[in-house]
Parts: sequence; C-alpha cells; structure tokens
Amino acid sequence: MGRGDLTNAEWDRLESLLPPGGARGGRWSDHRRVINGVLYR
Repeated sequence: MGRGDLTNAEWDRLESLLPPGGARGGRWSDHRRVINGVLYR
C-alpha cells in the first residue's frame, strides 16, 4: 500500500457508492486505482 492508498475497510465503505465499472465506453475499469491516484495527488 502506497502513500494515500485506501485501506480495505475504507474501500469497503466507499465501493458501494460508485457506479459499476468496466461498462461499454467506460474510461475506468478499476475505481480503486483512480481514487488512490487522486488521493496521492
């Protein structure tokens, strides 16, 4: 886990609030990676 990464407990709480990933035309297939990148910046 790097600097700013979500813990598994934090991710479990947040995951249900996000739209499903990997849909046709979707830009992000892995929400956790995107969110960790935003937190890092």
